[in-house]
Amino acid sequence: QRQINPFFKKNLENMDGGGDPRLHLLQLVNYEEEFNEEFGSYLTENGLGISKLSKSPYDYKVVAIIGPQSSGKSTLLNLLFSTKFSTMDESRGRYQVTQGVWLGVDEPSKTIVMDLEGTDSRERGEDAMSFERKSSLFALAMSEILIINIWTQDVGRRNASNLALLRTVLELNMQLFQNQSSEAITTPMKAGGKVKPVPSSSDNVMFKTKLLFVLRDHVSSPLEKLAETLQVDLDDIWKVMDKSEKYRQSKLTDFFDVEFRSLPHKVLTADAFETAAEKLRTDFHSPAMFRPEYKRGVTIDGLPFYARSVWETIRLNKDLDIPTQRLLVATVRCDQIAKDALTSAEMELAQLHDQIKAKGFVLDLGEQLHRIIAASIAQFHEEAHRYAKEVVNEKEADLEIRLEEKALRLFHAQSQNVCSQLEDTLEKYCAEILATENPWLRYKHIRTERDACLKEYDDKCSVPANTSISNTSAKQALADHLASIMERVEKDILKLGLEHAESSFSSIFVPEVSQCIESPGPSLWNDVSQKFEVALDGALSKLTEVTGPSGLQVSNNIRVKCTDKLTTDCTQLAIKEIVKLLPNDSAISTRLMKRFDQAFRFTDRGLPRSWGPNENIESVYLEALEQAKTLVDLFSTIIIVNRAERELFTKEKAKDFKDQLATLSSTAFLDAQRVKEATVARNKIPWWIFGLMAILGFNEFVAVVRNPWLFLLVVLCLPVVYFYIALDLNTVVEPAARTLFNYVMDQLKLFLKDYLDNEPVNATAAMSFSQSSRSTAVSDSTARATHGASKYTETSQVSDMGKEE
Repeated sequence: QRQINPFFKKNLENMDGGGDPRLHLLQLVNYEEEFNEEFGSYLTENGLGISKLSKSPYDYKVVAIIGPQSSGKSTLLNLLFSTKFSTMDESRGRYQVTQGVWLGVDEPSKTIVMDLEGTDSRERGEDAMSFERKSSLFALAMSEILIINIWTQDVGRRNASNLALLRTVLELNMQLFQNQSSEAITTPMKAGGKVKPVPSSSDNVMFKTKLLFVLRDHVSSPLEKLAETLQVDLDDIWKVMDKSEKYRQSKLTDFFDVEFRSLPHKVLTADAFETAAEKLRTDFHSPAMFRPEYKRGVTIDGLPFYARSVWETIRLNKDLDIPTQRLLVATVRCDQIAKDALTSAEMELAQLHDQIKAKGFVLDLGEQLHRIIAASIAQFHEEAHRYAKEVVNEKEADLEIRLEEKALRLFHAQSQNVCSQLEDTLEKYCAEILATENPWLRYKHIRTERDACLKEYDDKCSVPANTSISNTSAKQALADHLASIMERVEKDILKLGLEHAESSFSSIFVPEVSQCIESPGPSLWNDVSQKFEVALDGALSKLTEVTGPSGLQVSNNIRVKCTDKLTTDCTQLAIKEIVKLLPNDSAISTRLMKRFDQAFRFTDRGLPRSWGPNENIESVYLEALEQAKTLVDLFSTIIIVNRAERELFTKEKAKDFKDQLATLSSTAFLDAQRVKEATVARNKIPWWIFGLMAILGFNEFVAVVRNPWLFLLVVLCLPVVYFYIALDLNTVVEPAARTLFNYVMDQLKLFLKDYLDNEPVNATAAMSFSQSSRSTAVSDSTARATHGASKYTETSQVSDMGKEE
């Protein structure tokens, strides 16, 4: 014998009927709604194992019956199939026979028969409706034919004919097993069995079910009229039933085939009853009763797992749970009490909302929200404590959630206002700091202001106690935004600091490098590099003031980056300033000629050269030209030692500069030669002059020799005369003397004019004399100046005049 599950033993003991039904029946779902895991072994033992279905593992049928309690459901199944469901003993009165869901197997037709607990049972009481829904939906999902057993006299009644239950079952069937949005019920494979999921997302209906209405105790009313009434009721149910968008326009016949049969009274018309039952039995065993589209697509070895999945899906659906009358009353009253408490709280919350909207924030908002929430919960408890505790606790939790949601909206509104105000405050303060001189010295005040803003947020946005409201995320967002403001200001200050350091570099480096370029030597770039390093050290010290402890106090990483950037910028700035001093070919040529002129026209002590008869112009010229050419090589590449190099012009261009220098300098050389030749010619005295001087000046010579004072005076004057002639000082002294003479004459004329203006009688004559004298003096002065300038130009500025021409 098959072992009996202890959960189902107590139900078997209450069964009636001949023989031992435990060999043929299985309680699939017990009274406590627990599923029997022996379903698979039961099928095997009763001839429906996978090995016994030789044609196909789908070659089986499932039939179920629902209906009112004690309406003869089990009796009808026993007549239609070879089953032995327990039936009621009328001698013992009316009582519940079938509890839960029972299974029987009609082995010849390979039909699984499901007998369900009757509806509207007295034994289950208030919990009956919940189980009725679950078991009926389970039967509809599992069976190919669902027999609806009703009394004929109940046709036209909503509850007695189970139409209300049928509507609920049909709606839930659409939701769980035919709706495209529901999840398919899948079960694992076992022993090679295949389980086809319940369809959920197909374009067409994947399976249909036959609804077979069996009208019991039919007497006189025509079956067609009764069927018409039931069909109209079914159509009305289908029209108003909640369906998904996919099946909105579908019809009842798309999912169900509906058939109506009747059976006479079993006791009063026993023969007619047996005849009608036998005909129905014959129809059930004919192929026409079961159509292919009724199949669920589940193999026989996968059916136990499929059934368990369907039952668990139905059992976990809370829409099928019906509360008891006590819980229903508690739910309605607690909802109303919670609504009243929430309304009272909303009035106070609305006042706070108005204050926040007007002022931007409310002091002690957290404490006030806590007081309002606590008062509302207390009001709810005061009136709801007398009802079911589980309902009160549930509604209290819902009330707290709704109160916190409303309080949270107020809290967020104030939090946003306060955050906006604090951000604006820090922005304005930072703008003031940036507008000051050396703002990095005041950056620490920005940190202090940031901390003050965060403290002010804590004061104005304290959270209500004993709630799930938190200001952590809002405060963190505020801190992040304030940090971003400070980061932006820090970047601005760093930019100003770098500009300040670069300005310091320029003020030191530019004058120094200008001097180096103006007077370049062989160590030009070493000198420039030294000047660069000195200026860079000064700029870095300025940068340290910005980034160091007295300034921004940046990290080592940022400090290194700023130092590298300043060094790079200063290097580029230095090269740029050097290029400014040598902007084009003309500037370079000018500097080359300047160096040549300095070396050619002036001595090493800086004195002007006088091209006397003994001067070696060729050597001086070649030396000056070589010095100028060295500048070409120096200027070709800008070098800042260990920092940067930049080619100013190519080697070909350097050669052009040298050739141009030789061409321009040749003019100076030729001018010097002419001056030297003119000096020699001017200083050469004929020999006969010396003989004439000796004859004519002999007496004077004797007189000078004999007079010691006169001889001494001559001895002292001779060197002066020699150097005056040798150095050709006449070209300098003569213009100076003439200028001094002209100045004295001008002063004398002014004195005479003033004197004559004071004498009225001689005013006209004096004026004429003054004008005549002035014209004469100006003419004489102009002539002398022109003669002196011509002579000076001839002796010392021949080359310059050549350039101007």
